[in-house]
Amino acid sequence: MITKSNVTYDSNVYVINGDLRTDKTFQSKVRGRKNLKAMLIELAGLRWVKGDVSVDNYTHLLTEIQQKEWELGMYCALLGDRDEIVWGLIKEGDELKIACRCYKTDCRHFRTCRPDYEPGMELPALPEVQFKDNSIDVQIEKRTGVAESLEEQINLEIKPKVISNGQKADYKNIDGQEKGIYADYISKVEALLETKDKSKFQKLAGLMKELPAENDLGKLCNLLDSNEKAAILCRNIGEALKVSGKLWQRQIPHGLDIWKRIRIYPVWVADLLNGFRGEITVDDFINTGELRAEEIFSTLKLICGAKGDSLDCETVRVNVIINNRLSSEFFEENISHVVVCTEEQAKNKEFEYMYMLEPDAKNLQEEFEKEARIWCFALSKTKKEFKWFRKKSNPLIFLYMENGRWIEVGQEKNGRKILVSLEVGIDGDVDEESFVDGSFQGLDPYEVQIYIRNEVKPGDPLEIVLIDRPFPVYGIYHKGKLIGKMSDSFVLGVRKVLETNIKRFSHLPRRFSEVYVEKVYSVVRKPDAVSPYVVQPFMSTGIWHGVVLSGMGKVRFD
Repeated sequence: MITKSNVTYDSNVYVINGDLRTDKTFQSKVRGRKNLKAMLIELAGLRWVKGDVSVDNYTHLLTEIQQKEWELGMYCALLGDRDEIVWGLIKEGDELKIACRCYKTDCRHFRTCRPDYEPGMELPALPEVQFKDNSIDVQIEKRTGVAESLEEQINLEIKPKVISNGQKADYKNIDGQEKGIYADYISKVEALLETKDKSKFQKLAGLMKELPAENDLGKLCNLLDSNEKAAILCRNIGEALKVSGKLWQRQIPHGLDIWKRIRIYPVWVADLLNGFRGEITVDDFINTGELRAEEIFSTLKLICGAKGDSLDCETVRVNVIINNRLSSEFFEENISHVVVCTEEQAKNKEFEYMYMLEPDAKNLQEEFEKEARIWCFALSKTKKEFKWFRKKSNPLIFLYMENGRWIEVGQEKNGRKILVSLEVGIDGDVDEESFVDGSFQGLDPYEVQIYIRNEVKPGDPLEIVLIDRPFPVYGIYHKGKLIGKMSDSFVLGVRKVLETNIKRFSHLPRRFSEVYVEKVYSVVRKPDAVSPYVVQPFMSTGIWHGVVLSGMGKVRFD
């Protein structure tokens, strides 16, 4: 970063007051054709429509200066050079206006565009200041009179953020000026890793000892009704599922952000579109408990071209849902204020509070570089406070299998590894059609659909039980009631785990415990892709209720 700049500008950063759709002052400050289009899409209620959207009918909502910018664009209209941004805002007195800012004096149109320009008006650029380190070249703002080495920089940047008053240590607030430094943590640590010199991490090791201990997970409940967010950052998916299970056992609601799942439709889709209902109104959406009922109804009306106060169910089902006309963001539900996540899914997010399980002593010694990296990553994503959770159990050993499934292993007295639990809930683990399968003995599809909608809640414990059939089938049980079954690919995945060098068993596990309901959702299929075993009306509509489950399923062979 250069220490000085030859650019002076009028700030274009404004605080939004409430909702964009009602804050007229904020709307008037938006600049740039791309940003103006995004704002008009929001104001018109078209943000959930996929593909290119025309907003020409809404430009009257722009101010006069915004309309000029919309019409002129930001590139050279005479030469059609879209790579050269020459039109933009200038300040004359106390007013902002759109004007040509081109400096191509050899252009034949220059005097037409800028008749008042005189040579020598440009300000000379100041030279950049570079500080060079043995392991990496960096450009940074000079904060002291001496350029420190990278390991000293990391030490100086982290240590002031962790303070102790004898009782607890808090992660201090990071002001805006320091944000850029924290964003560089990962690249700095990676640069140090390239040196292969573990001694450079000793200062980080000392800092890690100063971090506070925290045993009571229940304190996270204080954040559930807050606008602040907390994350428990886990080293891998296995650890995340284990932590999630412990939270559910304590009845702490939370989100699980560890997979890139396929699209999951909310329950209102099946509530309103899984039968032979003719029309739906905004009141029908409200009755489902959907918090965004009016917004959803308005968006569907726009896509379907409906003019009245109702929507035709078949039109919505075919033209919008089955044909995938809406973006994934449209279906995202309110995210919990407490989230269990991995580094991969937390890359573009920040949290007021960040927690991690303390590292096992063995792992800290053998994988110190990896621990240093994720520790720095956690700090870079934390706004207020960072704490450790201490584990009461033995060290957790998680392994990633070649078939794409995490497992937890333990050791017998002879040192041989034994399977403790395995990952349950990856895409394809559940047979979605089983929730409405009329051929599945012991399951009434109509009763199960009502039961899932009214009785099954996030965090409810499930049991996966092997059912004696000609071919092995794992049933999904909720409070002793059969509601569906696992897929054949899940059974195959279990077999592959048992075939590894972990202690082998001659038969499949009888059941898996410590599996939980992640959410109830709407299964959406094209009707011609639904099997003949699915009962009506679900075979014709292709829509019904299902259950997303997750957990490190504890293996039971008894």
